[in-house]
Amino acid sequence: MKNFLEIQNLFYKYPDGHEALKKINLEINPGEKIALVGANGSGKSTLLLLIAGAMEQTEGKIFFDGSEDSNFRRKKTGLIFQDADDQILMPSVIEDVAFSPAAYGMKADEAHSMAMKILESLGIEHLANRVPHKLSGGEKRMVTFAGTLAAEPELLLLDEPTAALDPAGCRRVIKFLKNTKTAMLLATHDLNMALEVCDSALIMSHGEISARGTLPELFGDKKLLARYNLAAFD
Repeated sequence: MKNFLEIQNLFYKYPDGHEALKKINLEINPGEKIALVGANGSGKSTLLLLIAGAMEQTEGKIFFDGSEDSNFRRKKTGLIFQDADDQILMPSVIEDVAFSPAAYGMKADEAHSMAMKILESLGIEHLANRVPHKLSGGEKRMVTFAGTLAAEPELLLLDEPTAALDPAGCRRVIKFLKNTKTAMLLATHDLNMALEVCDSALIMSHGEISARGTLPELFGDKKLLARYNLAAFD
């Protein structure tokens, strides 16, 4: 099967000289779901931003469907940021969710119809006419999730997607992630969610991929998890 995302020897150094990523090599196949775990500061968010084309790497190559074009990659990937406010653009929820399909050429009424269907699938259709910035943290998170899905990405890049959600919201998101056939790279501290949603996992530490394997293999190794400051299961 073709690897539609391929990363080769990826480095990223911030302007202050901090090396956030070192020698990252990664492949993701269509439909594959990979958990990305690691302590704060391990480089997870930086990696997602680079894949999404939000930043340019210092060294190395990122291919999507064989192309190195970051503009092409931006259209094919959907990134959910840690901070929901970074993704809210429009004056109402329905307009915010409809923004991406409309920007890609869909007629306004079709974009709004599509947005409403996505809101309904996530159980938040009652928020359609609300002002996004006046919502609760959990509601904002669900709206940004809906807006990302509306762009119909081929690869989901999820940075702590259940942050600020109540238990019911978490279950809605987890149910969708389990059922979707879209490939994803899921950065999370919630190992139980990763185990429920993903096929395999990568552990990041100090800007490098320090371990990779199946979920039972990695998450069942309490010594390994402790080495990288990850909480083992009870």
